Amino acid sequence: MLSVRIDVENLTVRFGKLVAVDRLNIHAEATRVGILGQNGSGKTTLLSVAAGLLLPNAGVLRINGFEPYREREKAASEISFIFEKFYFPFKIKVSKLLKLLLDERGLRRDILNEIILDMGLQSLLDKNMNELSSGEEQMVYTLSLISSPLRIMILDEPFSHLDIFRAARFYNKLMKHDSSLILTSHIPEEIEMLADYFIILQEGKLLWSGDRQKLISSDIYEVYLSPGSAYEGEIMYSYGGIALVREDPENLFRLMKKNVILGFRKSGIRRIYGEH
Repeated sequence: MLSVRIDVENLTVRFGKLVAVDRLNIHAEATRVGILGQNGSGKTTLLSVAAGLLLPNAGVLRINGFEPYREREKAASEISFIFEKFYFPFKIKVSKLLKLLLDERGLRRDILNEIILDMGLQSLLDKNMNELSSGEEQMVYTLSLISSPLRIMILDEPFSHLDIFRAARFYNKLMKHDSSLILTSHIPEEIEMLADYFIILQEGKLLWSGDRQKLISSDIYEVYLSPGSAYEGEIMYSYGGIALVREDPENLFRLMKKNVILGFRKSGIRRIYGEH
Protein backbone atom coordinates (compact mmCIF):
# COMPACT_ATOMS: atom_id res chain seq x y z
CA MET A 1 0.00 0.00 0.00
CA LEU A 2 1.08 3.56 -0.69
CA SER A 3 2.14 5.91 2.08
CA VAL A 4 1.41 9.62 2.27
CA ARG A 5 3.67 12.32 3.71
CA ILE A 6 2.13 15.36 5.36
CA ASP A 7 4.30 18.36 6.23
CA VAL A 8 2.60 21.25 8.00
CA GLU A 9 4.62 24.29 9.02
CA ASN A 10 3.14 27.18 11.04
CA LEU A 11 -0.22 26.66 9.33
CA THR A 12 -2.86 29.23 10.25
CA VAL A 13 -6.42 29.49 8.94
CA ARG A 14 -8.81 32.24 10.05
CA PHE A 15 -12.49 32.84 9.36
CA GLY A 16 -12.93 36.45 10.31
CA LYS A 17 -11.96 36.70 13.99
CA LEU A 18 -12.14 32.93 14.46
CA VAL A 19 -8.76 31.14 14.32
CA ALA A 20 -9.66 27.62 13.16
CA VAL A 21 -6.05 26.39 12.81
CA ASP A 22 -3.42 28.15 14.87
CA ARG A 23 0.29 27.90 13.86
CA LEU A 24 0.05 24.15 13.41
CA ASN A 25 3.19 22.04 12.87
CA ILE A 26 2.95 18.38 11.85
CA HIS A 27 5.27 15.95 10.09
CA ALA A 28 3.75 12.55 9.40
CA GLU A 29 4.32 9.71 6.96
CA ALA A 30 2.11 6.62 6.99
CA THR A 31 -0.31 4.55 4.94
CA ARG A 32 -3.35 5.73 6.89
CA VAL A 33 -3.28 9.00 8.85
CA GLY A 34 -6.07 9.59 11.36
CA ILE A 35 -6.95 13.07 12.62
CA LEU A 36 -8.96 13.19 15.82
CA GLY A 37 -10.43 16.06 17.76
CA GLN A 38 -13.50 17.48 19.42
CA ASN A 39 -16.01 19.54 17.47
CA GLY A 40 -14.34 22.83 16.56
CA SER A 41 -10.80 21.48 16.91
CA GLY A 42 -9.89 22.30 13.28
CA LYS A 43 -10.13 18.80 11.75
CA THR A 44 -12.29 19.68 8.76
CA THR A 45 -10.40 22.94 8.16
CA LEU A 46 -7.11 21.04 8.05
CA LEU A 47 -8.60 18.50 5.62
CA SER A 48 -9.94 21.30 3.42
CA VAL A 49 -6.43 22.72 3.08
CA ALA A 50 -5.03 19.23 2.41
CA ALA A 51 -7.62 18.64 -0.31
CA GLY A 52 -6.72 21.93 -2.00
CA LEU A 53 -10.10 23.52 -1.29
CA LEU A 54 -8.94 26.18 1.15
CA LEU A 55 -6.04 28.63 1.02
CA PRO A 56 -4.37 29.14 4.41
CA ASN A 57 -3.78 32.61 5.80
CA ALA A 58 -0.22 31.73 6.75
CA GLY A 59 2.16 28.81 6.74
CA VAL A 60 2.45 25.81 4.44
CA LEU A 61 0.87 22.38 4.05
CA ARG A 62 2.45 19.88 1.69
CA ILE A 63 1.11 16.49 0.63
CA ASN A 64 3.92 14.34 -0.76
CA GLY A 65 5.96 17.48 -1.34
CA PHE A 66 3.41 19.72 -3.08
CA GLU A 67 0.93 22.34 -1.87
CA PRO A 68 -2.51 21.13 -3.06
CA TYR A 69 -4.19 24.56 -2.76
CA ARG A 70 -1.58 26.08 -5.12
CA GLU A 71 -1.09 23.12 -7.47
CA ARG A 72 -4.76 22.34 -8.07
CA GLU A 73 -4.29 20.30 -11.24
CA LYS A 74 -1.82 18.02 -9.49
CA ALA A 75 -4.13 17.78 -6.49
CA ALA A 76 -7.06 16.84 -8.74
CA SER A 77 -4.98 14.09 -10.35
CA GLU A 78 -3.84 12.57 -7.04
CA ILE A 79 -6.43 13.35 -4.34
CA SER A 80 -10.07 12.25 -4.04
CA PHE A 81 -12.18 13.39 -1.10
CA ILE A 82 -15.56 13.49 0.60
CA PHE A 83 -16.65 15.73 3.47
CA GLU A 84 -19.27 15.05 6.11
CA LYS A 85 -21.57 17.97 5.31
CA PHE A 86 -22.62 17.19 1.77
CA TYR A 87 -25.80 18.20 -0.02
CA PHE A 88 -26.82 17.18 -3.51
CA PRO A 89 -30.19 18.82 -4.30
CA PHE A 90 -30.45 17.79 -7.96
CA LYS A 91 -32.91 15.25 -9.30
CA ILE A 92 -30.49 12.81 -10.83
CA LYS A 93 -30.56 9.05 -10.34
CA VAL A 94 -27.73 7.46 -8.40
CA SER A 95 -27.01 5.17 -11.38
CA LYS A 96 -26.60 8.18 -13.71
CA LEU A 97 -24.36 10.01 -11.25
CA LEU A 98 -22.13 6.94 -10.91
CA LYS A 99 -22.01 6.55 -14.71
CA LEU A 100 -20.97 10.20 -15.00
CA LEU A 101 -18.21 9.61 -12.44
CA LEU A 102 -17.15 6.45 -14.27
CA ASP A 103 -16.81 8.41 -17.51
CA GLU A 104 -15.35 11.66 -16.16
CA ARG A 105 -13.36 10.60 -13.09
CA GLY A 106 -12.22 7.18 -14.25
CA LEU A 107 -13.77 5.17 -11.43
CA ARG A 108 -12.86 1.49 -11.46
CA ARG A 109 -15.99 -0.31 -12.67
CA ASP A 110 -14.90 -3.68 -11.24
CA ILE A 111 -14.49 -2.27 -7.72
CA LEU A 112 -17.68 -0.22 -8.00
CA ASN A 113 -19.77 -3.26 -9.01
CA GLU A 114 -18.12 -5.44 -6.36
CA ILE A 115 -18.99 -3.02 -3.55
CA ILE A 116 -22.56 -2.49 -4.80
CA LEU A 117 -23.17 -6.26 -4.76
CA ASP A 118 -21.28 -6.93 -1.52
CA MET A 119 -23.11 -4.23 0.43
CA GLY A 120 -26.53 -4.75 -1.16
CA LEU A 121 -26.74 -1.26 -2.61
CA GLN A 122 -28.62 -2.22 -5.79
CA SER A 123 -31.83 -0.66 -4.42
CA LEU A 124 -30.15 2.77 -4.32
CA LEU A 125 -29.36 2.86 -8.03
CA ASP A 126 -32.90 3.82 -9.11
CA LYS A 127 -33.32 6.49 -6.42
CA ASN A 128 -32.77 10.20 -7.04
CA MET A 129 -29.92 11.84 -5.13
CA ASN A 130 -32.26 14.44 -3.60
CA GLU A 131 -34.43 11.65 -2.16
CA LEU A 132 -31.68 9.84 -0.27
CA SER A 133 -31.30 9.79 3.51
CA SER A 134 -28.07 11.12 5.02
CA GLY A 135 -26.76 7.59 5.42
CA GLU A 136 -27.65 6.61 1.84
CA GLU A 137 -26.03 9.79 0.51
CA GLN A 138 -22.87 9.02 2.45
CA MET A 139 -22.82 5.48 1.05
CA VAL A 140 -22.98 6.79 -2.52
CA TYR A 141 -20.13 9.25 -1.96
CA THR A 142 -17.99 6.73 -0.08
CA LEU A 143 -18.70 4.17 -2.81
CA SER A 144 -17.46 6.58 -5.48
CA LEU A 145 -14.39 7.43 -3.40
CA ILE A 146 -13.33 3.82 -2.84
CA SER A 147 -13.77 3.16 -6.58
CA SER A 148 -11.45 6.05 -7.47
CA PRO A 149 -8.03 5.21 -8.98
CA LEU A 150 -6.39 8.24 -7.33
CA ARG A 151 -3.58 7.52 -4.89
CA ILE A 152 -4.76 9.59 -1.89
CA MET A 153 -8.20 9.46 -0.27
CA ILE A 154 -9.40 12.15 2.15
CA LEU A 155 -12.46 11.38 4.26
CA ASP A 156 -14.15 13.63 6.81
CA GLU A 157 -16.13 11.65 9.43
CA PRO A 158 -16.74 8.79 6.94
CA PHE A 159 -19.00 6.69 9.21
CA SER A 160 -21.02 9.42 10.93
CA HIS A 161 -24.34 8.60 9.18
CA LEU A 162 -23.89 4.85 8.69
CA ASP A 163 -25.39 1.99 10.69
CA ILE A 164 -22.93 -0.43 12.29
CA PHE A 165 -23.37 -3.06 9.54
CA ARG A 166 -22.61 -0.70 6.67
CA ALA A 167 -19.84 1.06 8.61
CA ALA A 168 -18.10 -2.29 9.21
CA ARG A 169 -18.32 -3.22 5.51
CA PHE A 170 -16.88 0.11 4.40
CA TYR A 171 -14.18 -0.17 7.07
CA ASN A 172 -13.08 -3.52 5.62
CA LYS A 173 -13.04 -2.09 2.09
CA LEU A 174 -10.90 0.85 3.17
CA MET A 175 -8.41 -1.43 4.93
CA LYS A 176 -7.90 -3.40 1.70
CA HIS A 177 -7.68 -0.35 -0.59
CA ASP A 178 -4.38 0.41 -2.33
CA SER A 179 -4.56 4.18 -1.84
CA SER A 180 -3.20 6.03 1.16
CA LEU A 181 -5.79 7.47 3.49
CA ILE A 182 -6.27 10.67 5.50
CA LEU A 183 -9.41 10.71 7.62
CA THR A 184 -10.99 12.51 10.55
CA SER A 185 -13.30 11.47 13.36
CA HIS A 186 -14.22 12.59 16.85
CA ILE A 187 -14.63 8.94 17.93
CA PRO A 188 -11.41 7.28 19.21
CA GLU A 189 -12.42 3.74 18.18
CA GLU A 190 -12.91 4.72 14.54
CA ILE A 191 -9.48 6.29 14.25
CA GLU A 192 -7.77 3.49 16.18
CA MET A 193 -9.33 0.87 13.88
CA LEU A 194 -8.25 2.49 10.63
CA ALA A 195 -5.14 4.61 11.14
CA ASP A 196 -1.49 3.75 11.71
CA TYR A 197 -0.44 7.34 12.45
CA PHE A 198 -2.47 9.61 14.73
CA ILE A 199 -2.85 13.38 14.93
CA ILE A 200 -4.92 14.79 17.79
CA LEU A 201 -6.06 18.41 17.59
CA GLN A 202 -7.45 20.69 20.25
CA GLU A 203 -8.73 24.20 19.53
CA GLY A 204 -6.72 24.39 16.31
CA LYS A 205 -3.44 23.31 17.90
CA LEU A 206 -1.59 20.01 17.97
CA LEU A 207 -2.29 18.11 21.18
CA TRP A 208 -0.37 14.92 20.28
CA SER A 209 0.92 12.95 17.29
CA GLY A 210 2.63 9.61 16.75
CA ASP A 211 2.39 6.10 15.36
CA ARG A 212 0.53 3.14 16.86
CA GLN A 213 3.52 1.89 18.84
CA LYS A 214 3.92 5.28 20.50
CA LEU A 215 0.18 5.43 21.15
CA ILE A 216 0.08 2.19 23.16
CA SER A 217 3.58 2.36 24.67
CA SER A 218 2.54 3.28 28.22
CA ASP A 219 1.55 0.94 31.06
CA ILE A 220 -1.94 2.45 31.21
CA TYR A 221 -4.92 0.20 30.43
CA GLU A 222 -8.57 0.75 29.62
CA VAL A 223 -10.70 -1.53 31.78
CA TYR A 224 -14.35 -2.30 31.13
CA LEU A 225 -16.12 -2.23 34.48
CA SER A 226 -18.75 -4.79 35.45
CA PRO A 227 -22.03 -3.08 36.38
CA GLY A 228 -22.44 -2.95 40.15
CA SER A 229 -18.86 -4.03 40.90
CA ALA A 230 -16.38 -1.74 42.67
CA TYR A 231 -12.92 -1.50 41.12
CA GLU A 232 -10.26 -2.24 43.73
CA GLY A 233 -7.46 0.05 42.50
CA GLU A 234 -7.00 3.71 41.70
CA ILE A 235 -8.87 5.02 38.64
CA MET A 236 -6.96 7.74 36.79
CA TYR A 237 -9.86 8.79 34.60
CA SER A 238 -13.23 7.32 33.69
CA TYR A 239 -15.50 7.43 30.62
CA GLY A 240 -18.74 5.96 31.92
CA GLY A 241 -18.13 2.21 32.16
CA ILE A 242 -14.54 2.50 30.87
CA ALA A 243 -11.78 3.44 33.32
CA LEU A 244 -8.10 4.28 32.75
CA VAL A 245 -5.81 2.58 35.22
CA ARG A 246 -2.08 1.96 35.69
CA GLU A 247 -2.05 -1.70 36.60
CA ASP A 248 -0.20 -4.99 36.20
CA PRO A 249 -1.86 -7.18 33.53
CA GLU A 250 -1.78 -10.22 35.85
CA ASN A 251 -3.88 -8.33 38.38
CA LEU A 252 -6.31 -7.32 35.63
CA PHE A 253 -6.69 -10.97 34.64
CA ARG A 254 -7.43 -11.73 38.31
CA LEU A 255 -10.10 -9.03 38.39
CA MET A 256 -11.65 -10.49 35.24
CA LYS A 257 -11.92 -13.91 36.90
CA LYS A 258 -13.64 -12.23 39.88
CA ASN A 259 -16.00 -10.46 37.44
CA VAL A 260 -14.94 -7.06 38.74
CA ILE A 261 -14.07 -6.08 35.17
CA LEU A 262 -15.34 -7.46 31.87
CA GLY A 263 -12.06 -7.00 29.99
CA PHE A 264 -9.14 -4.66 29.36
CA ARG A 265 -6.75 -3.44 26.70
CA LYS A 266 -3.76 -1.13 26.30
CA SER A 267 -5.04 2.43 26.33
CA GLY A 268 -4.59 4.63 23.28
CA ILE A 269 -6.35 7.85 22.40
CA ARG A 270 -8.38 7.95 25.61
CA ARG A 271 -5.07 8.00 27.50
CA ILE A 272 -3.97 11.10 25.60
CA TYR A 273 -7.18 12.90 26.54
CA GLY A 274 -6.93 11.68 30.13
CA GLU A 275 -3.35 12.97 30.46
CA HIS A 276 -4.25 16.39 29.08
